[in-house]
Amino acid sequence: MDSDKSIYFQNTTTNPLRQLRRKLSKTKENETNFKKSKLENTSTIQQNLPTSLEVGSDRLKDDFFNVSCEQLARNLLGKILVRNLGDVILKGRIVETECYPGGEDKASHSFNGKITARNKPMFMKPGTCYVYLTYGMYHCFNISCQGEGAAVLIRALEPIKGIDRMLENRLNFQTRKTSEPKKKQRQIHSRDLCNGPGKLCVALQVDTAEVNEKDICSWNGVYIEEDVQGREVNDPRVYIKEDIQGREVNDPIVYMEKDRQGHKVNDPRVYIKEDIQGQEVNDPIIVASTRIGIDSYGEPWTKKLWRFYIYGNRCVSKFDRTREKEIIDQT
Repeated sequence: MDSDKSIYFQNTTTNPLRQLRRKLSKTKENETNFKKSKLENTSTIQQNLPTSLEVGSDRLKDDFFNVSCEQLARNLLGKILVRNLGDVILKGRIVETECYPGGEDKASHSFNGKITARNKPMFMKPGTCYVYLTYGMYHCFNISCQGEGAAVLIRALEPIKGIDRMLENRLNFQTRKTSEPKKKQRQIHSRDLCNGPGKLCVALQVDTAEVNEKDICSWNGVYIEEDVQGREVNDPRVYIKEDIQGREVNDPIVYMEKDRQGHKVNDPRVYIKEDIQGQEVNDPIIVASTRIGIDSYGEPWTKKLWRFYIYGNRCVSKFDRTREKEIIDQT
């Protein structure tokens, strides 16, 4: 114990009663200083907490994940996957998913209800993270849903926040894999950062050690939230009720000075969530296609349209032009 914090004194010439009073006074002073120091330290810790630890009200709750596998796979499209690394927060819009409902589906790890140490999260409560290793080096990120052994694979993201860290993670992983210096490696375009299940796990630092079996509804390391920024409106002729100043807009062509984030908008594209009738604007067209990498399981599983992606998004891992044409011809 430091001498300035000690309540013991070596001066034997002091009157015993006076010595006792000094001890009591010193003890009280130490207790006061300790409490003050504790409060200051607590305040400092709270101030130093990364803002990424703050979870907003837009985080999706248990009910969102407690649906069928196919419904969750569709519903996840357009939502924001958030990875909280403590010092930085990474975000990506989910643009591609795959459905693995278990049961008779031979492509599911939980085929015929078989439970193993690896696939155990598929049988846990809806909203449980299931991360597994494939090809001995790549991780894949899934979310459990309603149904025994059912889960949705997140196949691709559109990076929207923390892109520099994502790129750094990808390049560092590439260096370990190829043993080549970063300068000799090919550059990675932003649309290619997370356009595959293995790529997005590398970019967002998702692995079995930290993320597997975590509850995505309560753990702050990974969670899903609504896209509160709204969708990008590519057609400037959009009917909205009020502009950014709260005035009614009668002209369907709207030129806003700033979008919802406060950034200046130089062209007529605006970010809004609802049109004048309260309906979502530019609700994404969802393409249903066959799953990737399961050819060995044969039909009918290879023919199931259980892969879903947002039509026209450049961050999708693989486009199905035939299915896209069929869908567009029907609209």
